[in-house]
Amino acid sequence: MTANVVEVAGLPEVVGVGARDGLRPRRTAPVSLDALVPSAPPVPITGVTLDTRLVEPGDLFVGLPGRNHHGAAFAARAAEAGAVALLTDPVGAGRSGG
Repeated sequence: MTANVVEVAGLPEVVGVGARDGLRPRRTAPVSLDALVPSAPPVPITGVTLDTRLVEPGDLFVGLPGRNHHGAAFAARAAEAGAVALLTDPVGAGRSGG
């Protein structure tokens, strides 16, 4: 398996590392999903999270396998909270209905 690598210049300042804030940037310009994945639609992504409790509108939700559950099983909850895209593996795609 190969991965696409995207270089990021000028990393933004980050908020404190509390459970709610995580490492969410204070400000960031949206990045179009198709700039990261050429076959994807041009959806603006403004953040990334693994935790549905931390999803904000415009986020890319990352649903990965965990010890007890696959994160993709929570894709609908993430979408309800404002996530605009899901990044997962083939197993997660099946669990998310995608």
